[in-house]
Amino acid sequence: MKMSSHLEVLLSSEDTGQMWNMCVWDPSTGSTLKTYKGNATKAKTAGFISNTFLISGQPSKPLLNVWNLDKHEQKPLKYITPGVLQALCPSPCGHYLVGTVAERIYLWQTCNGKLLKLLTNGHYQKINVVRFTSDGSQFVTGGEDGNLLVWFLNSDLPRFSWSHHSLGITDIHIGHGDGFTSRIFTSSKDQTSKVYCLSSGQLLLDIEFTSILTSITIDSAEELGFVGDKDGHVQSFSLKHPPRDLKMKCLETEEHCYRGHTANVTCLAASLDGQMLASGSEDCSVRLWHIASHQCLRVLPHKGVITTLFFMLPKPGMLVLDDFKADRTLALLENTVMPGTKSMLKNDIFSLDIITNDDAANEEQGFQEPSARDLLQNSFGIGISSQPILPTSIEYDADEDDQIKVLKTANQKLYQAAVKAILKE
Repeated sequence: MKMSSHLEVLLSSEDTGQMWNMCVWDPSTGSTLKTYKGNATKAKTAGFISNTFLISGQPSKPLLNVWNLDKHEQKPLKYITPGVLQALCPSPCGHYLVGTVAERIYLWQTCNGKLLKLLTNGHYQKINVVRFTSDGSQFVTGGEDGNLLVWFLNSDLPRFSWSHHSLGITDIHIGHGDGFTSRIFTSSKDQTSKVYCLSSGQLLLDIEFTSILTSITIDSAEELGFVGDKDGHVQSFSLKHPPRDLKMKCLETEEHCYRGHTANVTCLAASLDGQMLASGSEDCSVRLWHIASHQCLRVLPHKGVITTLFFMLPKPGMLVLDDFKADRTLALLENTVMPGTKSMLKNDIFSLDIITNDDAANEEQGFQEPSARDLLQNSFGIGISSQPILPTSIEYDADEDDQIKVLKTANQKLYQAAVKAILKE
């Protein structure tokens, strides 16, 4: 199998689509490595479904752009959404897709297009940005109302609801770690950036700037942060020595400012090695900066407003076609929740326990796995106790005995089917 010689690439998009929709660049030379053609991409809507698809929302139509990573042209199917998407984000595993239309949140399952949830009880103005945690267990939404909400996949109510921003949130960055050890960084029109702890829900830092903020990113070590503003400037701030109280002021000095853009900075991205910063702007250009020296290394010209910037490792099939192997499917998306499916998500998200020798011994002693019982209860609608069954201490009548036999048989078949599927994979 051939391997790509590029350790890191830069993915960008702009809102006109005149030359291409998405472009993969070599950041060290500024050369074009690959392009994805067709339509245009709206800001805050681009993402990857595992190692199979590149997707984004169109700026003015309720449609998705969908490419196989090894193809230049889009898929011929029309992926219709409930409205023009304001924000879109796939889960890291690629099984789920969260999109927002105005103040409504839609959660889809990618393999069958099923609309699992429609959430309308969090924001009262349009949602500007959606981000998943790295483990995929939670997602974060930031709205024009200034509210920042954290959602579990299987919950109808937000886990945390923060309203420290007085104006709309323009961007969100979620740091490294799982869904309970990460930090959340925000930028807002109220000229502040805030840092939250995802485990405790506390506000850790409130950073004040001198202009309206439009984008934010953090380096890989989470020691240095960058914000873009309405004036076209990029400012940096240090996270290594935070103040004793929550407040920190950042003045626009030459030591902390990257100047070069002539219009609003729309998106930012830091390279994986922490040496390079990419900034996109409404002046139709992407600038690559050397972080330590504040020097502009090169300018990548575009035909429209920059809407996406990702530093990333090349995915299989992106540069070397022989590497590509589809591992996900993307079905057409439902636009409405079917009647009587309020609890659909709890039935669709479950885990399978692999049988071990200890499990077999427990089964011989009369124990039944709670996870399997819960799964059977969800699947067949049978009301049964969630406690382990002990035949020596509980008396059954004939009807209960028959029901238990049916459940054991169904449980055994379910495990056999699951193990066969896993072994085939």
